[in-house]
Amino acid sequence: MRVIFRARNVVGASRSPFSGTVQTFLWPGEWWEAEVTLPPLKRADAEVWITFLLSLRGQAGSFLLWDPSAKSPLTDGTWPPGGAGFIAQGTSVAGNTTIETSFFGASGAVNIEPGSYFQVGPIAGDNWPRLHKILTVPETADSFGNALMDIFPALRFTPPAGTSLITTNPQGTFMLAENQTQWDVDAAMTYGISFKAVEDLRNL
Repeated sequence: MRVIFRARNVVGASRSPFSGTVQTFLWPGEWWEAEVTLPPLKRADAEVWITFLLSLRGQAGSFLLWDPSAKSPLTDGTWPPGGAGFIAQGTSVAGNTTIETSFFGASGAVNIEPGSYFQVGPIAGDNWPRLHKILTVPETADSFGNALMDIFPALRFTPPAGTSLITTNPQGTFMLAENQTQWDVDAAMTYGISFKAVEDLRNL
């Protein structure tokens, strides 16, 4: 399987025809996109995927998707097992591109590293898991064990204080990017299947 992930931002840009200088404006829209290409499949295995894709009925359905190479966070080797190493604090609100986390009162070095994914949800008010990537982290947490992290994309909802942030097998909710499903079959009766997906933002 081959998965291409894209991080999409909405940025307005205007270039002066006189000086060539550019002004930009960052709009709040940002989301995940993906392209999935499956390895060549024989019919029995291919039909599992075909029927799944057809059951979505184009963009009406939704499904979970994740980075297959990122089943655990990047750490310095001392991350707690089970993927429940940190929780959201009450200052983390919908629309923020930062999230404040607590390491269960353990101040000192922050052992999760940029590039790690985490999942928020499902929780009351948003039953769909949301996938985020950590962009920057401080070297140390404060005296209460709290640390502020830059993330992508912005928070989709306000996680209640104490919400566990899942770092083991984190997933996000996606939908098909198109209303058609297609596959091909070659002379060896081998199926080729690929599809495009986009983060599902319908219930925000």
